Amino acid sequence: MVKKILCALFWLGLTAAPVWAEAPLGDFRCVGSNPGQQKPYKGYVHIEKSGETYTVLWRFGATTYIGTGIEQGDAFAVIFSKTESTNYGLILFRKDKKKGHWIGRWTQPGSKAVGSEVWGK
Repeated sequence: MVKKILCALFWLGLTAAPVWAEAPLGDFRCVGSNPGQQKPYKGYVHIEKSGETYTVLWRFGATTYIGTGIEQGDAFAVIFSKTESTNYGLILFRKDKKKGHWIGRWTQPGSKAVGSEVWGK
């Protein structure tokens, strides 16, 4: 009986989201670098809950990107594209609990490199 209880608790721990899990919501400053490049870019990000997903809007001057995000535990993933483009990318974030920032890595189809991005208030 004890084995069954321990097994159930183990599986529950693997499938349940941690109590500290949360998706980013609201407005953030954004700093990042493109895959294979060191020159940083800066902009702003706005995230809203939309049903079970999240709508993510990036603004870099006159350029806008839109994405759809999902959360799982302490991970937040977004597929995104420029509003006027069919090219897309994928970014995966984890929250730095000490600093409160969201730290991500991203790439696009066919790329052999990854970029980085940090969201902070």
